[in-house]
Amino acid sequence: MPVKEINLPEIGLVKIYKRQGLKNMRLSLPRTDYVRLTMPAWLPYKAGIVFIKQKQEWIKINKPKIKPALKKPIKEDAEAYLKPRLSELAQLHGYSYNKVSFRYLKSRWGSCNAKKEITLNIMLMHLPHKLIDHVLVHELVHTKILKHGPDFWHEFETVLPNAKHQRKVLNKQHPFI
Repeated sequence: MPVKEINLPEIGLVKIYKRQGLKNMRLSLPRTDYVRLTMPAWLPYKAGIVFIKQKQEWIKINKPKIKPALKKPIKEDAEAYLKPRLSELAQLHGYSYNKVSFRYLKSRWGSCNAKKEITLNIMLMHLPHKLIDHVLVHELVHTKILKHGPDFWHEFETVLPNAKHQRKVLNKQHPFI
């Protein structure tokens, strides 16, 4: 996917991604350090820059403002608690993973890739322990079954029989400050 990085004085770093099959431009604020624009491959970059400038006020209002100084102690707490807990749950339920990392994620609690590398949102530390375990087990099940199909949900329910109820509770929470 082609990407162009530009620095706009009023906005900061902007990453423009071109994708085949898109019909519209999509603006997102995935992190505090840049703005992301995804646009149809057939549109010129100049059209994207004009679009971003038109949305400048929206960007200023909605750009995440979490300060790195706030993230550091939360990340340290997350690593101290979540790393051993993930290991404990993996051993208890017979799962294995290759790596765990901790980040501030704006829209999800965790992720797992095909290499069995788990990323956990440091904001998990603001959840009750039952919901933390729900997320950890969810990601561990992904080490075995990547996609959210019937096999995944069956496996997840086998390990956590009350997973459906906990998922409803978790969906009412928000992974950001």
